[in-house]
Amino acid sequence: MQCEATKRDGIRCRANALSGAKRCSFHADPNKAASLGKKGGLSRKFLPFTHLTELDPPETAEQVRKLLGHVLVETRSNQLAAKIGNACAVIAGVLLKAVEQSDIETRLRRLEDQLSPPKGRR
Repeated sequence: MQCEATKRDGIRCRANALSGAKRCSFHADPNKAASLGKKGGLSRKFLPFTHLTELDPPETAEQVRKLLGHVLVETRSNQLAAKIGNACAVIAGVLLKAVEQSDIETRLRRLEDQLSPPKGRR
């Protein structure tokens, strides 16, 4: 059976009524929507960043590993929101690729310097 309540815009509610009742769960208890909204808001509450350790930007793969370790610990202990932890992990993955590419470029430059003849001699 369909809920008999009318929404604010004048259209009848399309939700199914509760068993043995004439209204859906939201219209049967007008405070239910507000309490669920509050509950959802509390689960997404802002966590302050004042407790976070100040870190320098990681420049090596080892430093990226340590940073991810901090992120994991702080996320699991609810000191860091999961969305922020996920964003840090994604950014760290990109950063790790950049660090690896930089290392390869440095090694290649050294090899090229060793193999190229000294300037002025041929």
